[in-house]
Amino acid sequence: MSRVAPHIRAGSAVVKSGIAYTVLDFVDLTSVVVTDNEGKHLVCNVSDLQSTVQANDPVRVEDLDCIEDEAWNRAFEIYRNLHVLLQLKPADRTVAEIKKVASVLGLSSSSVYRLLAAYKASGRISSLLRKRRSDVGVPRLSAQVMSIVNEGIEKHYLSQNRKSVASVWKEIDRACKAANLGTPTQTTVRSIIHRLDGATVEARRYSRKRSEETHAPLLGSFPNAQFPYAVIQIDHTPMDVIIVDDVHRKPIGRAFLTIALDVRSKMVTGFVLSIDHPGALATGLCISMSILPKDEWLRERGLEKHLTWPCYGFMRTIHTDNAKEFRGEMLRKACAEYSIIPERRVKGQPRYGGHVERAFRTFMQEVHEELPGTTFSNVQERADYDSEGKAVLTRAGLEKWFAIYLLGRYHLTPHAGNDGMAPLDVWTKAHLEGLDGALPLGLPPYLSPEKAERLRIDFLPFFEATVQQYGVRSWSIDWYSPRIQRFIAEKTPDGKGRTFVCRYDPRDLHQIWFYDDRAREYITLPYRVASRAPVSLWEVSWAKKMLKDQGSPTNNEVLIFNSIDLARKIIADESALKKAANRKAQKRREWAKVGETRRPKKVTPVTDTEDDENLPVPSIDLLIGVREAS
Repeated sequence: MSRVAPHIRAGSAVVKSGIAYTVLDFVDLTSVVVTDNEGKHLVCNVSDLQSTVQANDPVRVEDLDCIEDEAWNRAFEIYRNLHVLLQLKPADRTVAEIKKVASVLGLSSSSVYRLLAAYKASGRISSLLRKRRSDVGVPRLSAQVMSIVNEGIEKHYLSQNRKSVASVWKEIDRACKAANLGTPTQTTVRSIIHRLDGATVEARRYSRKRSEETHAPLLGSFPNAQFPYAVIQIDHTPMDVIIVDDVHRKPIGRAFLTIALDVRSKMVTGFVLSIDHPGALATGLCISMSILPKDEWLRERGLEKHLTWPCYGFMRTIHTDNAKEFRGEMLRKACAEYSIIPERRVKGQPRYGGHVERAFRTFMQEVHEELPGTTFSNVQERADYDSEGKAVLTRAGLEKWFAIYLLGRYHLTPHAGNDGMAPLDVWTKAHLEGLDGALPLGLPPYLSPEKAERLRIDFLPFFEATVQQYGVRSWSIDWYSPRIQRFIAEKTPDGKGRTFVCRYDPRDLHQIWFYDDRAREYITLPYRVASRAPVSLWEVSWAKKMLKDQGSPTNNEVLIFNSIDLARKIIADESALKKAANRKAQKRREWAKVGETRRPKKVTPVTDTEDDENLPVPSIDLLIGVREAS
């Protein structure tokens, strides 16, 4: 069952502050008009609403793109007539009122009762659609006969011999008689064959090349990306600009950008800007950012009053450029948990790539033209420009500039890939009006703070470990909480030590998240020795290597932390003089910020400034403000 709650649409049943409402219409991408049981109307933020249908509800959802307009209009007509009854408590509904609605709709009273129950259970107008038989067009054959038919088709039809349907039926007839089973008619076998995927049939009977020539989308299109969040592409690139550290303001090299791009609308749904080389961690952070609302992210950077970033919700598919991240267990399992399909671009099929690459070229061109310290795209273009000497932006300053450019210009600029529509316009139309004759998508419900934190943790790396008296150990570091005491020395049925999944953020190891699969929740485990300073996994790896080179034990926690403290002092002393040491020092400052963001903090109101009127366009005046903030 899906862990994803249904979108909020006109007619959805929702709850706000414990009171039940029905959504009537959308005001914009962040607010809706609702009505309560007494018919009173209210405008409220989507972030304040909860769907009455939670994730894991065993409700079969039909894809809205598959619903014919006539069927949908009928369902909406039923909803409008049921609306009066839905406002009443079941005990207050009279038989006469039920009969009146039934008469208007041309249904029986029992059908009206059934529809009321269906809508109450799901909160979806689609629950009022006439149910289709699940076996329409499917031949009714016994399991044994169907097995013989499938084997015959697999062996004789889907092969380079390319036998006709009549020949395949003869082989099936022979096999059925040998098994003393009734033979299906040739028409039945032909019907089953006609229901096979055309591209697969052509590839098996002829060749993959011929199949692609016939069935693959034309260059520039992308399969199954008919609506926003159907396909999200993720990729990484170094930014073409030198950044400086927070303390000495000396150049420390380039940062790396990871972005998630919605193929249908061309909206950027999330990004991560880091000094660390990109990998599974950056990809996981970018995915979780794409899924979650950006309100708090914008508020932390003082941008919420000027810019909007409406992208959030669960994507159907994540597409990467044949990247190695999804070959590991971490992202594969996290995506499976939320019913997200990870796909890699197959080598030799460039038609499916290019969306992110084109976006990167657009972004870097803006960097070349706007930012001091740019490296340009190559040595010839840079010529005598002193990139390091001109550099002024910190990582945080570059992140803020990119957000302003992205939300204030790129999302608002007409895009050739959208037939001249701006990405934000496509996004808005798809959710509130509908694209290409399809029904509007509606808006995803917000996740509760607990579920949002759970999602962030789910997209972090993990290791597996047993629980011992000292707690959980990895990389020679111990974590412990009294809450895991009951798991100490627990065994599997075959007598082996039972292992548990532990999630961690490699940038800050002062705590990890132990997964209790019985309670289906994470338990936060701090260091067993609480006085230890937060460290990164990279610092631990470096310390263990240094100890090994010295001939010292590499599994001693005290020695590891002492080595890290020593290394930090050396880096601090040298960082003002050496670029490499300065970059390491800045990395440690960035890692330290990770732990700070997890501590509860008050949100201070952002006051207007003289530069507010210049937002959101990243002009040179605004850029100066970004430099000062960084």
